[in-house]
Amino acid sequence: MKEPQTERGEPLQSLPQQQARSTSRARSLAAPCPIRFTRAICGDRVRAERREWWIANGLGGYAGGTIAGSLTRRYHGLLIAPIASPLGRRLILAKADATVIEGGRSWPLFTNRWKSGAISPAGHIRIGSFHLDYSVPVWTYEMGEHRIEARTVAYRRGTVFADHSGARRHDRAQT
Repeated sequence: MKEPQTERGEPLQSLPQQQARSTSRARSLAAPCPIRFTRAICGDRVRAERREWWIANGLGGYAGGTIAGSLTRRYHGLLIAPIASPLGRRLILAKADATVIEGGRSWPLFTNRWKSGAISPAGHIRIGSFHLDYSVPVWTYEMGEHRIEARTVAYRRGTVFADHSGARRHDRAQT
């Protein structure tokens, strides 16, 4: 008696055999690319507000928000601490707004959505990219020849760290 075969003429395998085969194939593949969004998503407030980041601190607290920087949910913020665990949470720090100032010019790097629906300032339009560096969200802001990288890290001791570092962008043709 002939074994049952697939349309390609391969022997049919049981479900456990198929799962083992797909698992071993998955292990041999390279790790997927990190999460990364470009200006096409980050600069479009509606699309950027639909993408959220989330960092747990391992103690029941977290930081989370949208890649646009606007807070669209009541549980978005830089430091949400566990109060009356396991289910109680309290917003300790909603956000930290940063503005770059050079001479007489200023560029807000934050976005606020007001109760009226107004968006002011629209800092999301300066986001050149967003990506995760392991579990750390990183925004790269671009303002003319300036480039600012912002990172947010939630620590195990119920603290949050926000870092902004800047540099001038160099034109590749000049190097």
